[in-house]
Amino acid sequence: MTATVDPTDTALPERRSASPYDPDETEGALSVIRRGIAASPALNRGIWLTAAMGLSVALGQLAVPVLVQRALDQGGLTTAGEADTSVVIRLVVIVVGVVIVAAFANWRTQKRLLQRAEETLFDLRVRAFAKVHQLSVADHNDTRKGILLARVTSDIEALAQFVQWGFFIWVTSPVLIIGMLTVLAIYSWPLALLVAVAFAPALPLMRWVQRRQLAANDLHRTAVGQMLSSFSEAVTGAATIRAYGAQRRQAEHLSRSINHRYRTKLRANRYMALVFVISDFFASLAFGAVLILGLQYRDELGLEAGELVASLFIVTLIAGPISTLSEVLDQTQSAVSAWRKVLHLVDSPVDVADPVPG
Repeated sequence: MTATVDPTDTALPERRSASPYDPDETEGALSVIRRGIAASPALNRGIWLTAAMGLSVALGQLAVPVLVQRALDQGGLTTAGEADTSVVIRLVVIVVGVVIVAAFANWRTQKRLLQRAEETLFDLRVRAFAKVHQLSVADHNDTRKGILLARVTSDIEALAQFVQWGFFIWVTSPVLIIGMLTVLAIYSWPLALLVAVAFAPALPLMRWVQRRQLAANDLHRTAVGQMLSSFSEAVTGAATIRAYGAQRRQAEHLSRSINHRYRTKLRANRYMALVFVISDFFASLAFGAVLILGLQYRDELGLEAGELVASLFIVTLIAGPISTLSEVLDQTQSAVSAWRKVLHLVDSPVDVADPVPG
């Protein structure tokens, strides 16, 4: 027998979890990340070397606008005379070599981060399973079926999806942004300052969205655990449900659990869409400001034609890492929510300790 449930119903499932292993409190994202890194020795090993390798990735991306600037200004491409093709060819060969080295560094950096992250996930999963087995029978009885299962399955999987790509982006993108602003400042520090000012309002807006997105993803991770609990109870108690003729009531409860998880995910996605709008708006604002002021005050700024083109190129490249960070922000918030719940389980005290052999 199927149950009809209003798809606009956003109420929580009628049976809430009172488990201490599914905390309701919201901890800051930075606090969770600090706790996670402190509890993960694998992530701490060689972190500065990894950041230095990320700098080489930035150099590879900056090589192209520098090539364009040198080719235009030194190769004679902006003058009426004949272009010096030997200079252009030499610059192209140098840049190709830099890009190849940067591509290798990019691959090596990502491989290194993935190895460290997988070691961390392995250790975290083992510790979470060990803590579940250390809990007393009373703890298991007081906890809804599926809550602890979600901690060692779906929450760990959310972390795994993050470390496969998001972790790499968070390590390399800030280095890319700083490196590009530095090169832009070498060409023209007023333009670099202008770009920084143009993107500055995005930071508090991103922070505002980040806090609400973290809370929304925390609700979503809780809803996933509640949904798994509902299905687990329906499966293990199938005989009792049939004996009491409670199939319709149980079906309605399952539908509410599924709908609640669906609605919480939609709520989190609204903030993700807002992040894209913020990043694209301020990137367009920065590009337009550099283009207008660069053309209007090129002589006052002492910009050659190639330097202005390279500056516009760099502004476009800066928008890339910022947009990429926006893309992985939703994945990051989901991973932070999952990380907080798993760490809370791992750090929970054991009421009844196992006896020491001997």
